[in-house]
Amino acid sequence: MQQALKPTSTTSTRFIKMAIKLTDKIHTVSEDVDTTNRGSAQANSGRAAYTLQEVSDLIGGGGVTVANQVEGRLVYCSATTDELKTSPNIVFDFSTNRLSLPATEFTSARIFSSVSNNPGNYGRGSTLYMDISTVSVTSGRCYAIQGTTLTESNATSESNISTGWLGIATNTSSVTGMLVEGCVYLANTVGGNNGDPVYLDITAGEITTTPVSVIGNVSRRVGYKISGNQIYFNPSQDWTVIS
Repeated sequence: MQQALKPTSTTSTRFIKMAIKLTDKIHTVSEDVDTTNRGSAQANSGRAAYTLQEVSDLIGGGGVTVANQVEGRLVYCSATTDELKTSPNIVFDFSTNRLSLPATEFTSARIFSSVSNNPGNYGRGSTLYMDISTVSVTSGRCYAIQGTTLTESNATSESNISTGWLGIATNTSSVTGMLVEGCVYLANTVGGNNGDPVYLDITAGEITTTPVSVIGNVSRRVGYKISGNQIYFNPSQDWTVIS
């Protein structure tokens, strides 16, 4: 261990570099000894001597072991005290500077439907669109995303708010993300049965299991009902104008 000592004179810029070995002795004194008597003038009977190794052992330094240690493996905490483990599946290759992950992690996308019953809450694995300016929205309602503009969807007629890019507000501000695919809890009552297709409604911002039927309305499937007001949102790129 290297230690740099500051000079006693404020006008000097010279530093002294010292190498302290683990076997070197460290002299200690009781904390009630005044500052002026803590130097070499203190009687040996009032001092104790330790090596750096003894200090390290005393405070428990160096007590952690790594199980199954292999170069490049991810290290994580184990349930055993003072033990770390390595992952055989996540390895960093120092020769190529690449992180290797198991192929099974990429065989399928995982979407979780575990969502609390609050409008806008969504499950893990959902896709959110984040690159949008701050716009005030209502959690759990459906919006047409038009650049930096958000307008509540509406199936009354064929327009970009019924046939364009759609997203569900996850909070009261768009900067927290607009969900464009995934499991989400809506603000409105969906109706129907679990597993039913859901469609854009003629009521602005709402989604329903009841298809539109009025001439000129746009019938566009946007997902499926999971349960209650929770749906899997995945808007179709196709639609039908009722005639």
